[in-house]
Amino acid sequence: MNPFIRIFGAETEPQGAFIAETVQNQKTMKAIDFERIPDDRNEPTKPYTFCICGGGALGHVLAGVIGAQGYDVRMLTGHPDAWQSEITVEDLAGSRCTGRLHTISDRAECTAGAADIVLLCVPGHLIRRELLRIAPCLKPGTRVGSIVSSTGFFIMAKRIFGTDYPLFGFQRVPFIARVGKYGSSAQLLGYKSRLNMAFTDARTAEECVPLFESILRTPVSPLHHILEAMLTNSNPILHPARLYGLFSEWRPGMTYERIIPFYEAWDDRSSEVLIRCDEEFQRRLPVREGTVPPLLEYYESTDAASLTRKIRSIEAFRGIGAPMKCDGDGFVPDFEHRYFTEDIPYGMLLLKYMAQLTGVETRDRHRTGVGRTDDGNALPRTGTHRHGAVHADRMPRSRHDRRDRAHPLRHGRSHERLTNTEPHTIPCFVFRNT
Repeated sequence: MNPFIRIFGAETEPQGAFIAETVQNQKTMKAIDFERIPDDRNEPTKPYTFCICGGGALGHVLAGVIGAQGYDVRMLTGHPDAWQSEITVEDLAGSRCTGRLHTISDRAECTAGAADIVLLCVPGHLIRRELLRIAPCLKPGTRVGSIVSSTGFFIMAKRIFGTDYPLFGFQRVPFIARVGKYGSSAQLLGYKSRLNMAFTDARTAEECVPLFESILRTPVSPLHHILEAMLTNSNPILHPARLYGLFSEWRPGMTYERIIPFYEAWDDRSSEVLIRCDEEFQRRLPVREGTVPPLLEYYESTDAASLTRKIRSIEAFRGIGAPMKCDGDGFVPDFEHRYFTEDIPYGMLLLKYMAQLTGVETRDRHRTGVGRTDDGNALPRTGTHRHGAVHADRMPRSRHDRRDRAHPLRHGRSHERLTNTEPHTIPCFVFRNT
C-alpha cells in the first residue's frame, strides 16, 4: 500500500486523512527593510486581526514586526502583566521597528476569538494545550497556523479541529530571535533567503502567501503537501546530533567546568552525526525530492570539516550556550531544556515514526534519540514518562511528566499499549558511546 495512505489514510486512525492542495512558486530573496516599515502607533490600518499565541522570542519578534505594519495584533500569553503595549524589534544592522499591541491577555476569547489569523509560537509540548484552549473561541473561517510545523502541529490540529478551520505552517522559522527585555523588546538575529509554507487548502495558500511575503519581506513558496513542512531536517536533527556530540559520554556525577557554546564550539564529531542522520532522512521519508535540501547543500558545505566551519561562522548563532545548568561547582546537561523536551520527543520521534512506515532504517537516529540501543535490544522501561521510556541512570524524569502524562502525538494511547505493539517506536534519550 502507498505509504502516504498508510500514514494519513483511513488505516491510520490517530492522524486522519488530509491533503494540502498548493502549487510551488520560486522567488528571489528580499529581507525585511525596517526603514520601510511605517512606525504607525495609532489604531490598526490593515484588514487582518492577528493573534500571537506564546510569549517566547519568536512571539516577541512577530508581534513587533506585524504590529509595526498597521495590523491589529492581540497577544495571548500566560503573563499579560509583564507585557508593554509596544514591542521594539532590532536587527543585527541596528535597524528598529516598534509595533503596537491592541490587546494583551491570558483569555482566549478576547485574543484568539477576535482574530482572523492565529499564529502559534509555542514549543511542541504546549501545542495541543494551546489548540484546546482556543478551540471554543474561534470564529468561522479563522486561519490557524504554527511558526514551527516539525513538532506535530498538523497532526494535533487536525485531530482537534477536523476540517472546521484552514491550517498552515512554516517549514522553518522565518528568522532567529532573542528576547531583549521580556514583554517590551527583542532582537531579530538572522533572516532566511526564502520561506516555505504548507496549507490544508488552496484558498488559504492563495491568501496567505502574498500576505506573509508582504509582512516578512521574504519570498514565500507554498508546498505541495503538509508532509513537506512536518518532516524537516532542521531542529529535529540538528539539535539532537549536537547534543549527542556534546554529552554522549556524560554520566551521573560528571560535571563540566563551564557552559559549552552550542554552535561556536561545534566540532567535527557533531557534524558527522548530523550528516549521517540527514542521509537517513534523505533515504527517504515521504517528501518530494528537492523540497528539503540535504544539510550539506543547505549550509554550503562538502564534508564534516567544512560543515563545522560553516556552523561556527554563522553570526546569528553566536552567544548561544549548550543546554546546561549549574550543579554544585560545575555544570551538567539540563534535561528540561527545549532541545531535549521538544526536538527529541516531538521532532525526532515524528521522523522516526514516518521512517518506520516507509521502511527506512534509522540507526543513527536510534543512537541520538529514538529507538533501541546500539546492540538492537529494547531499552529498559523504567516507568511511564511523557516522552516514553527513559533510561533510569541517564535521564531524570521531566517536570512536564506531572501535568501531561499522555504524549499529544499519541492521542491518549497508553504507554503499555505502545510498548506491547511497537516496542521499537518508543522515544527515549539515551547517551551511548559510538
